[in-house]
Amino acid sequence: MKLSKKQMTATFMTAVLVVIVGGGYYYASHSIAKHLPGHVYEYTSVSGNQNAYMTFADNGDQVIVTPDKDTTLKTSNSASDFQKIYKENAKSGKWNYKAQGNKLTISKLQDNKVSLWQYNDMLV
Repeated sequence: MKLSKKQMTATFMTAVLVVIVGGGYYYASHSIAKHLPGHVYEYTSVSGNQNAYMTFADNGDQVIVTPDKDTTLKTSNSASDFQKIYKENAKSGKWNYKAQGNKLTISKLQDNKVSLWQYNDMLV
C-alpha cells in the first residue's frame, strides 16, 4: 500500500509533534533541580486560601519558607540577605530541600525532630 504525499506529510507532522511534546514533557519533568536554586516560588493551598513563599538558596540546600511575601522578596536580593533572613528564621526551625528528577523534598528540623514534605511529578 502506497501512501499519498498528503498522507506522508500528515504522518511526518504527527511524528514531529509527538517528539516535540514528548521531549518537552521529559525536560520539564526531569529538570527541577536546575530551576530551583536562587528562585522564589509561591505555593497556594488546594483550597486557595493560604499562601507560602519559598526562596531556594543559590548554593547549598537551604530554603526559606514563609507566609510573608515581603520577607521573601528581601531574601532574593542577594546571598547575604538570604543568609541573614535564613538565620533569623532558623530560631523556629531550619528548612532544607533536595530536588532530584521530578521530585522535591523539603524538610524542617525543629527541636531535634524532622518533618518532611515530598512533592512528586513536578513540572517546571
